Amino acid sequence: MGRGMILAITVIALIAYNLVDRTAAKTTHVVGDSLGGWYIQPFTPLAYVAWATTQTFTVGDVLVFNFTTGQEDVAQVTKEAYLVCNSFKPISLKTIGPANFTLKSVGQYYFICTIGLHCSLGQKLAINVISAGASSPSSSPPPSNNIAPLPPPPSSNIEPLPPPPSSNNTEPLPPPPSSNIEPLPPSSATSPAPIAEAPPGLPPPPSLASAQVVGGFYILLLSMVAMLNFGLLNA
Repeated sequence: MGRGMILAITVIALIAYNLVDRTAAKTTHVVGDSLGGWYIQPFTPLAYVAWATTQTFTVGDVLVFNFTTGQEDVAQVTKEAYLVCNSFKPISLKTIGPANFTLKSVGQYYFICTIGLHCSLGQKLAINVISAGASSPSSSPPPSNNIAPLPPPPSSNIEPLPPPPSSNNTEPLPPPPSSNIEPLPPSSATSPAPIAEAPPGLPPPPSLASAQVVGGFYILLLSMVAMLNFGLLNA
């Protein structure tokens, strides 16, 4: 009777385990399915970060990386390597697409592309894996870009400016100088020289017409004297 009870309990436990295992269906996540696959997103460097926030990753799920062989690859790396895009000695590297990774345990997983500057341009993925049935507010750890926090804004406690001087306390301006300037004495250089008056008793100077008459008279007199002398000499 005891052995039969143990056998029955064992069978029931196996059936229950199989039922639980079936209800916890594994999910296949195609990485970047809405982005076209695993490749550089030039205009959205945080595209895979945003994609991971829309997913819930549990133990047993499978990640599928769709990429063209020779143009991309995918490597599972540590957190430190993920932060600085270091592809030296990865945990696992797959160069043939598509590539699958099975999430076998709870924890954080980090994936990068090791070709060129693809990782630095945003081709990397960080996820958080939880156990089946556990609630997770966020299935992806927040990305760390090693960006220093912005300094706090300057304090607004700025001392107020002093008030402008009151216009009622200003001394009045001195009055303008008086315009009652004494006139300058007349300049000797500009004053006309006085006209010398003729001494009294002298006859007035002859006019121009009388001078011409007198001159003609003298010329006539000299001509007559010359004729007379010429006649006497011929006689």
